[in-house]
Parts: sequence; C-alpha cells; structure tokens
Amino acid sequence: MPWLTLAWNFRYVIGAVLLIGAGWAYLGHRDNVAEARGAAKVQDRWDEQKVIDAAAVTALDAKYRKLEAESKAAQDALGVQYAKDLKAAKTRRDADVAAARSGALRLSFPTPSANQCPAPEAGSGKPGNHEEARTELPRQVTADLLALADDADEVVLQLTACQAVVEADRQPRKESDP
Repeated sequence: MPWLTLAWNFRYVIGAVLLIGAGWAYLGHRDNVAEARGAAKVQDRWDEQKVIDAAAVTALDAKYRKLEAESKAAQDALGVQYAKDLKAAKTRRDADVAAARSGALRLSFPTPSANQCPAPEAGSGKPGNHEEARTELPRQVTADLLALADDADEVVLQLTACQAVVEADRQPRKESDP
C-alpha cells in the first residue's frame, strides 16, 4: 500500500498546485480588473477634461470674435468719417480753385514802396507812412497755391485718420468672459 500513500500524496501535491494556480489566476484577474477600472477612470477623466477644454476654447473663440467684430466696427466708423472729411476737403478745394480762377479769391503780399518809412524820423514824433502797398498774385498762381495747400490738407486728413486707427487699436478692451 505504499503506492496508495504515494497516490494520496500525489493528490495533495496536485491539489496544492491547483490551489496555487487558482490563487494566482484570481490575483491576476483581480489586477486586470483593477487595471481596467483604473483605465476606465482615467479615460472618463480625460473625456471630462476634453469637454471642459472644448467649452473653454468655444468661449474664448466667441470672446475674441466679439472683440474682432467691435474692432471692425470701429475701423469702419473711422473709414466712413475719413471718407466724409476727404469729400469735404475736395469740395472745399474745388470751390477755392474755382474762386481763384474767377477772380473772386485773390492772394496778395506786401511790397515796400518808395515813400514808406520803416521808422519815424528823429525828433518829429510822428510815425512815417505805414500804409502798405500790396501786390496781387496772378489768378493761375493763386489757384495753384490753393490747390497745393488743399493737397497738404488732404495729407493731414490722411495722417489724422491713420493716427485714429492706431489709437483705436491701442484702446483697452473689456476682457470679460462671455
């Protein structure tokens, strides 16, 4: 019966091996389940964060689109004002040049005369003749000078408009979140 004892011992050995194997399988399965649960939690957190990030991006996009629209409206208003000012300057120029060519508008400058005294005579107490003699510019020269002055005015208008654009761009904007 020694072989029977050996068979019983063999059963114990096989049972112990099976028990160890089952424990090992259980622990491995438990680790896999825990790992899967952990991965699911990480995935859930990641999905939640993606939703939060997408909402933040959408909010920022809306905010900056609103600021862009406000800036465009301000630029458009400046453009309209510049067009009005330019039209008024052109109308004024055309009127000035037409008046100069017709003789209604004249430019003159003082010219010294022979009987004009720059200073009173010593001891007389009376000043000299200070009436000025004036020389009138020809009509074409007057028209050209007025056109040149109006061109300079247009440049000033253009620079003023550019300065307004730069100042409008530098204006602090409200940074409130939508």
